[in-house]
Amino acid sequence: MLKPYQVDEVLRLHREGYSRRAIVRRTGRARATVDRIVTGQRPDYEATRDRRREHDELFSGPPMRCPGCGGMAHLPCMVCRDRTALETRRLVARRRANPARH
Repeated sequence: MLKPYQVDEVLRLHREGYSRRAIVRRTGRARATVDRIVTGQRPDYEATRDRRREHDELFSGPPMRCPGCGGMAHLPCMVCRDRTALETRRLVARRRANPARH
């Protein structure tokens, strides 16, 4: 994976008028990589890195026993969260199927 400064260098060279072939020679990157960066088809790795950083901050503490299921987890327990969401969806579906019973 390219570092952000490497992507910036490719974009800077493109803005300065260098051809893609010249950019490939100057940076040593693959032609397909340079093409994707210049055309904007390269995924936004910065956003991915930000999401990963948020994930790491969320689960920075030691795992603890979940009060809901008793499993060892970084709180909030994702298993209990997903289980609750699934039960809620099932309850809503049942109420929509039989509105008079509830």
